[in-house]
Amino acid sequence: MTKLKILNNKSKYKNGRIYLQGSKNSMLNNLCLPLYTKEKCKITNVPDIRDINDNLSFLSSLGCSVKKVNKNTVEIACKNLNKVDCDPKFSIKTTGSKLFIPILVNTFGGYRTGASQGCDIGDRGFLNYANSLKNFGIGYKIRKDNLYEFYLTNEIQIDITLPFPSFGLTVNAILAAIASKHNFNINKICQEAEIDNTIAMFNSMGAKIEINNDALLIGTTDKLYGCEFRNMSDRNAAVTYSIAALLSNIELVIENYDDYKMDSFYHFLTMINAKYEVNKDSLIIYKSNLKLLNEDKLKIVAFLYPKFHSDWQPIISPLLTICPFKSYIEEWLFQNRLSHWKELGKMGASFEYDNENDTRFIKDGFPHAVEVAGNSKLIGCSVHANDLRSAACLVLASLVAQGETIIENIEQLDRGYESFVKDLINLGASMEYID
Repeated sequence: MTKLKILNNKSKYKNGRIYLQGSKNSMLNNLCLPLYTKEKCKITNVPDIRDINDNLSFLSSLGCSVKKVNKNTVEIACKNLNKVDCDPKFSIKTTGSKLFIPILVNTFGGYRTGASQGCDIGDRGFLNYANSLKNFGIGYKIRKDNLYEFYLTNEIQIDITLPFPSFGLTVNAILAAIASKHNFNINKICQEAEIDNTIAMFNSMGAKIEINNDALLIGTTDKLYGCEFRNMSDRNAAVTYSIAALLSNIELVIENYDDYKMDSFYHFLTMINAKYEVNKDSLIIYKSNLKLLNEDKLKIVAFLYPKFHSDWQPIISPLLTICPFKSYIEEWLFQNRLSHWKELGKMGASFEYDNENDTRFIKDGFPHAVEVAGNSKLIGCSVHANDLRSAACLVLASLVAQGETIIENIEQLDRGYESFVKDLINLGASMEYID
């Protein structure tokens, strides 16, 4: 297990600029799309991270030609596919493994895989995902070895309303609809930017997908073509670097930035008096005197667009621990996405879980809200990263924690960040990996 050691008392932060990586969440979707054509697809702005590289390796195992033109550009051609079951050891590492199911079932008539997992932040809903495929003519059975065996049926439901605007179920609906070659109306969709990016790539290949408020109209296409497409930049990484700049009190220019569906984050920055500037392809974070404007307490509801993104609430948590005001955070998307607060508590953060808070979840034993006192003085100690975003959270907290911080299970960062630690070191942070 790899650890990260941070010596804040030896850090000398300085103004700088970073080049933002491509989006992990959109690229996990986009790298499946070359399977829908026999022509070559070239994708740029690809993040060089573990989750993406694992899925590219899986494409290679299927017989696809996967060529890295450079670190952030990949060419994929899927002329001749092999029918290969998905190793459960791979499927459990990333939620992206389930995205291959619709096209492979339609290509081969059947497909076997383990349940996808990814970060341990509560139920990732694989069974709900598997059940949702029934609307698109795909059934399944669970074998004795716990593999899911998917197969084609003749049962198609062309007018579908999702149970809630789930990111995973919306992506699943798009992939399954295009693979089945039927017309569909999909209602109550998730409207996150990364899904829009995937729709744009599909349409560039000849698909017929229209967005109408919270609904999708998906038409049939006889053939999809190759394309050259730019994967969008990573909004989650942009927020992470922004909070790093505010914590270390520096001016930071974030280049290769896509100003798209970031309104809730801009509102958050405005509410805490953080100074920023948005340009054509950059976001600038300025040194700021943080304070709460117009309210007695900051309230964040973390969910899906247009609300504050769930991925962002662990990232802003270290900043809220030291701000001179109280905050209240509700988590509406994942069951167990407040576990990082226990680790922040070890570092001296003053907070209380609100176990009586009633969000969309039935009472399940997990806290879904937290009251943050603010004005905490963080102290370095040994902490454990439970998942990707909690790892980023603890690295950010270490920027203002006095003394030495040791973060265990730091390899979680590799799943979603291309060069986060290296970038922070270039900005003056004192950090090193240890075994």
